Amino acid sequence: MQGRFIFQWAAILCFFVVALVMELAPWPAGFQAFKPSWLILVLLYWTLALPDRVSIGLAFLLGVLWDIVLGSILGVHALVLSITFYFVSKYYLMLRNLSLWFQSLLVLLFVFVIRVAIFLVEFSLHGAFFNWQEIFGAVASGVLWPWVFLLMRTARRRVGLH
Repeated sequence: MQGRFIFQWAAILCFFVVALVMELAPWPAGFQAFKPSWLILVLLYWTLALPDRVSIGLAFLLGVLWDIVLGSILGVHALVLSITFYFVSKYYLMLRNLSLWFQSLLVLLFVFVIRVAIFLVEFSLHGAFFNWQEIFGAVASGVLWPWVFLLMRTARRRVGLH
């Protein structure tokens, strides 16, 4: 039983490591604005799929790790992710039962709200400027959500995470 528990957490953490690597992966200069938020997509999937294991605490830890990896002000991403994923974990039953295409619209809105919230925190700290091309990354995240959801659900079932 203990070995199975460790294997399941190792599998979940591998998905987050891949998401962080994809966050850091360079894109061509012309397509940088279309880069989806991989970490948010993966965290959103796991929060909807396994809300008893992946929730606000892990969102906070991943936010701190994301701050360290990006070299941003420590705690900005952690604050925004923990607040926004509080609402996802609170309403996960409702969100999980929506159609996949309506979920993708909500993911688009959700990623955009997270990016605006990160901007607002950074603006209040050191006067950052908002890049309106962030909208394209939110749209790309919303468009990719059905495929990310189906791919991760298949992987979760093969690993045996319930």
